[in-house]
Amino acid sequence: MLQSSLSRFYLQKFSQLSLALIILAVGVYNFSNGDYVVSDRIDTLILCILSIHFRHNKNILSILLIIIAGRLFEEIAWLLNEAHCALKFIMYILAAAVFFKLRYDKLAKFTLSLLFCMVLAEFYWLATGYDNSPQISYYAAVLVEDIVIRHFILYRVYSFGTWSKQLSYTSIDWKLYNLMAVFVFALSLMIIEFFFRHILNIQTLVIYNSYPLIAYTTNYLILWLIVDHSLKSTRLFKA
Repeated sequence: MLQSSLSRFYLQKFSQLSLALIILAVGVYNFSNGDYVVSDRIDTLILCILSIHFRHNKNILSILLIIIAGRLFEEIAWLLNEAHCALKFIMYILAAAVFFKLRYDKLAKFTLSLLFCMVLAEFYWLATGYDNSPQISYYAAVLVEDIVIRHFILYRVYSFGTWSKQLSYTSIDWKLYNLMAVFVFALSLMIIEFFFRHILNIQTLVIYNSYPLIAYTTNYLILWLIVDHSLKSTRLFKA
């Protein structure tokens, strides 16, 4: 019995280390190449594979489905933003509705105020005929994604209908909830920096250049937390 427990312990540690190195290697490779779109899609693919593998574990599967749905929403928003600039105002209306609905979250209240500033900036650039206005409407969609994921992670056990009886809070729910806040803060700072550059003409790129590193570090922390928790939940590593 003791030997079996020790074997499971060392196998778990070896597997955790191996997965950590693989995730780190993929992250460093993608980040060094600067191909962030491919990196995002690789992450989403990994999450999809995990959701298939852990389809019988409703706790893990529900977490994965929430994040995958958020990623798909971001992809659609990116395509729509590129397809027709007029759709940006639809995105602003959607974002305002979501932030107001989820205003129990202090971050949602903050992003609602930020969204108001973003719309004012859009009208300012339109009124002044500013040709170099940034496509900040896409970032409104990303903020929606982050705030909505936070909401469903927090209320996950009540949000899956007939699954609800099979769901319970896990040790990573609160960690994921807080990590999503990192995205919101970092993105908000980058949007504010856009205002400095394109309204006040203060040429600063500190946040803009730092954001990819912050976002992808946080992204891989989220991926690691899910993979590590999934690994610990397998029968092989249970005592």
